[in-house]
Amino acid sequence: MDHQRQWRDGSCGRTADDALMTASVTRDALGDQVVNLGWISYALALWGWAGAWRLWGDRWVWLFVLNTFAPFLFVPLPFLILFAVRLRRRVLGVCACAGVVLWGLLYAELWLPQAVSVQAGETRLTVMTYNLLVGNQHFDQVRQTIHASDVDVVAFQELTPQVAAMIRQELRADYPYQALEPVPGTRGMGVISRYPLATSAMTLDGNWNTPPQVLTLDFAGTAVTLIHAHFQPTTSPTAEVVRATVARRMQQAQAVQDFAAQHPGPLLVVCDGNMAEFSREYAVLARTLKDAWREVGWGLGHTWPTPSGYVGLGRWLGLRLARIDYLWYSTHFQAVRAALGAADGYSDHRPVVATLVWR
Repeated sequence: MDHQRQWRDGSCGRTADDALMTASVTRDALGDQVVNLGWISYALALWGWAGAWRLWGDRWVWLFVLNTFAPFLFVPLPFLILFAVRLRRRVLGVCACAGVVLWGLLYAELWLPQAVSVQAGETRLTVMTYNLLVGNQHFDQVRQTIHASDVDVVAFQELTPQVAAMIRQELRADYPYQALEPVPGTRGMGVISRYPLATSAMTLDGNWNTPPQVLTLDFAGTAVTLIHAHFQPTTSPTAEVVRATVARRMQQAQAVQDFAAQHPGPLLVVCDGNMAEFSREYAVLARTLKDAWREVGWGLGHTWPTPSGYVGLGRWLGLRLARIDYLWYSTHFQAVRAALGAADGYSDHRPVVATLVWR
């Protein structure tokens, strides 16, 4: 009888609706908690990575990978900001602010206009580092890449005898000073210059696949030491290879830093560094030298792997993943411009070009 009365006056229907509404509210609240927890975890993970990087460098494979591809850790950040603005949740706003602050500390300067004062009439030195990629026989494109940047000095990595012969034949008029050391495979290196260039008696310590070229460049009547190096690459993500190659690059970076400390004159270090800027090796070099891209470059400046390259991840993924090619200089210089050179359509690296003046 009571049930019939409840159905007649609708109280039973209201009870069912109330139950459904309560379940819906519970699901929404649970969903909110999951969203909040997910974004809180993301913000904590960002700062956790930053702390681990500062404390331990590339000690473990997972940390090496995160350090190498660190910019991509911030890809979800714009979505977090949109969530925080749209949903107006304080906890999401705090997480978004934490992520923005960390991004700003690491990258903001790369997106700000660089004010560099240059006096009229100052002689400028424009330098390029260019990994050709072993097997590159597209010399017309190589020549176009060099001429497009109108550089004074070019440092080649992975220089083969065939390409070196073309450089001697085709570029001698524009670059009469050449120090070419081609080798079949990936170990060949060479430098060409519009300014007088000579091999130095000085050498670098360390265990190198190819000993760095140590050259003397006569720029504006001053002897400038130029180190051209190809640092140890990491060829596999396995723990053993990562540990071994990181240790070897650290030793190589320390050799360059020691050389810079012992030779206080004008110095340029041009290299395929095979290191990310959040590596300990980079930090070692930055103790004494300045990174042209960090000083005056704009944007992330990723150089590898090139999407237009003949082989490699870049061609498959369609984007460049890391900045591993560098132009370093001593405090005798001031960088006024840093940019990526044109892609030649074959190499898996983009060249880096920097213009320097005397400080």
